[in-house]
Amino acid sequence: MATPMPGGEMLLFSIEQLWKRGPIDDRIMATLEGLRPHISRAALLAAKLRHQQAVGAVESLDLANVPAAIVGYGGNVIAANHRFCLFETQISIGPRERLCITHPDADNLLREALFRLAWDQAEIGTMSIPIPAVLEDEKPLIVHIVPTRGQARDLLGPMTVLVIVTQMGTGEVVKASLLRALFDLSPAESRVCEAILSGFSKSALQAALKISGETEKSHVKSILQKTGLRSRIELVRFMSGLRLTDG
Repeated sequence: MATPMPGGEMLLFSIEQLWKRGPIDDRIMATLEGLRPHISRAALLAAKLRHQQAVGAVESLDLANVPAAIVGYGGNVIAANHRFCLFETQISIGPRERLCITHPDADNLLREALFRLAWDQAEIGTMSIPIPAVLEDEKPLIVHIVPTRGQARDLLGPMTVLVIVTQMGTGEVVKASLLRALFDLSPAESRVCEAILSGFSKSALQAALKISGETEKSHVKSILQKTGLRSRIELVRFMSGLRLTDG
């Protein structure tokens, strides 16, 4: 039996018996077919309850001034709060409730992150994606993708992530502690990143932090992977002079 779910999923029930007993009797099939509408109603009620739980979760974050959405591994938005929807020129909900990032590189990173989660859930933690400002009135954003696990999975549903948006503004160089929080950098990586943003050359950075060229190169490679940026220049352009805004 196949029962469609509101979120686009399909609930499948496979009824089997021993091969030697032959095909399932028509009377039994008729009885099972009679259960179909009851199963469909139960599935629909369960889906509605879970959706209400997801809506309640993101609305609670809205009260705490946190733009957030619950997103399935397929990129479909299950629930999003008001603050999340304020970034519609940079992040939008498109056809079939699909989460879309206007900047193509950032959107590709989002698709890759969701694909990786679908295939390797146990090995992946929080991921962060930078979204550069393009229009004059925009500010850079950082999208944090937080996989739901444990009790959160029971509340928000399996195969979902919590997407949180951090808005940035121009100002003083980001401190190492903030870099760790925004991009999940290690303490050593955040110190290297802070030094790069402060204008240190490679040799000056290595001398100041007392690390070798290979260690510095390894840290920079890891920083670029975690931020989704492609070079030191992109790193400086995106983050140099960034700070959290009050909004």
